[in-house]
Amino acid sequence: MHKIYLTNPILVIIFLVQILFLGSGDLRNALLTASLCPEAYEKLDIHVSDNCHIVTARNFLISNILLSEAFNPVTNTEDMHYLWSLWYGLQWNETTRKRFIKDLKHLLAIPWSNSNSRVILHEAKDNECIKRIFNSWLNTVCNMSTHAVDKIKQQRLLVVRP
Repeated sequence: MHKIYLTNPILVIIFLVQILFLGSGDLRNALLTASLCPEAYEKLDIHVSDNCHIVTARNFLISNILLSEAFNPVTNTEDMHYLWSLWYGLQWNETTRKRFIKDLKHLLAIPWSNSNSRVILHEAKDNECIKRIFNSWLNTVCNMSTHAVDKIKQQRLLVVRP
């Protein structure tokens, strides 16, 4: 889709791409699609949808992290380690845990209906559900003691034997 704006005396053509992912699950396909779009596209709108609120919450969190102006894995390798830990890690170090808590608290504190935001949730009922999920994650991570983590590791060793 092209939008043409006529500005006196210059003609400006803005390439607008809109992509819909239904039942998206993992964000990797949406991210791959976005990365393959030519730089000529001025605006890329990706609508990622899933019927599982936990998946939507995870995608909302990761999208906000990726699109944050502070996130730059090229110059700050800690950013990539953090993203990798969130996406794939079963055991987080203290740095990842603290950053996760900070990111969740930030997302819980900002209005999600802001049309200037780069990541938007459209349904008010989804907003409330995702906020409950974020609060649940926050409570779990904040209340997890070192003893509890050690106990989980021991239980995993009983189930998964080399």
